[in-house]
Amino acid sequence: MGPRVASPPMTTEPLHRQLGLTDDELERIIDLLGREPSELELAMYAVMWSEHCSYKSSKVHLKRFPTEAPWVLVGPGEGAGVIDVGDGLAVAVRIESHNHPSAVEPYQGAATGVGGIIRDIFSMGARPIALMDPLRFGTLDDARTRFIVEGVVSGISGYGNAVVFRDVDLTLEAGTVEALLGPNGAGKTTLLLTLAGLLTARTGTVSVDGEPLKAGRASRAVRAGVVLVPDNRCLFTALTVEENLTVARRRGGPTPRDMLATFPALEPRWELRAGALSGGEQQMLAMARALIQEPRVLLVDEMSMGLAPLVVEHLFATVRRIASDHGCAVLVVEQHVNLALRMADTATVLNRGAVVLRGPAADLLADAERLEAAYLGTAPEAAPEVRP
Repeated sequence: MGPRVASPPMTTEPLHRQLGLTDDELERIIDLLGREPSELELAMYAVMWSEHCSYKSSKVHLKRFPTEAPWVLVGPGEGAGVIDVGDGLAVAVRIESHNHPSAVEPYQGAATGVGGIIRDIFSMGARPIALMDPLRFGTLDDARTRFIVEGVVSGISGYGNAVVFRDVDLTLEAGTVEALLGPNGAGKTTLLLTLAGLLTARTGTVSVDGEPLKAGRASRAVRAGVVLVPDNRCLFTALTVEENLTVARRRGGPTPRDMLATFPALEPRWELRAGALSGGEQQMLAMARALIQEPRVLLVDEMSMGLAPLVVEHLFATVRRIASDHGCAVLVVEQHVNLALRMADTATVLNRGAVVLRGPAADLLADAERLEAAYLGTAPEAAPEVRP
């Protein structure tokens, strides 16, 4: 017999511990499922119950902070907190830790952290006036620490703090879908909020059918037919599906039940509170609430956020039908690039607040190299005029 080859040592650590789950958490998962989890399910629980996603270690300490007071207008939740500071003024505040993402991918981790905070401030109808980025690192003698420091600082300064756009000229045609693409921090949400009248542009105008809108006046934009579906949906979670639609209905316009022709999946949930709906159902309700206002221009921000791929594909098909059947112009901000380009008629790529690529969606889908260059910021800026 030849010499025996030693096998590599095998770990005896149970899979759930390898994934960072405790024995108690495994028992909780089994109790929730009523059976042993599969490896995929265990991995999904490990991600969602991680410190970054659930704050499982720090939650006990965070709960010690006061969250209720006469001056607290909006407490903890998905968006930013809002505090009454007197004289008819309120301040929206958002804090986020991106330690884990920054350790894994310093540039993107830091940039998306700041970008997420800015988006949460915008979603409350507020405007960012200050961004503070406290940074804590180890000794710079360590090569890994220097790598993280350089990436984090570059991420924040590169586009994490980019909350402006410039020289953007979009023409949206009735009955068409325009995909607005770009990396985090490119200015996509800022542009949508400006079009919706929630932010005031320093220069330039927003017009609907040739009629200019007064800058920074959301009520004027709504009356002109500009309707925004924000990324966090902003539903009245304590109201039912029907009540959410009734609140948004225009006098003499479509009824809440008319929306079931486009969103039939909402009918079995008609009497449920919006907070009890799944993520996909909440997005359908947010879209239906926009559609009941008979928009001439529909702005949709990050429709697919947190949703399963099959649900996303269904929603994309619905957006396509809304544009065709209702004759409105649709501008969609989306991170699922290929799906968005297959749905849209035209597409524009923003990077660091400027248009770097635009054209028919099918052409962009077929030219992966140009699209990648636009995302990475190596493509030359496009001419300022958009014509489908």
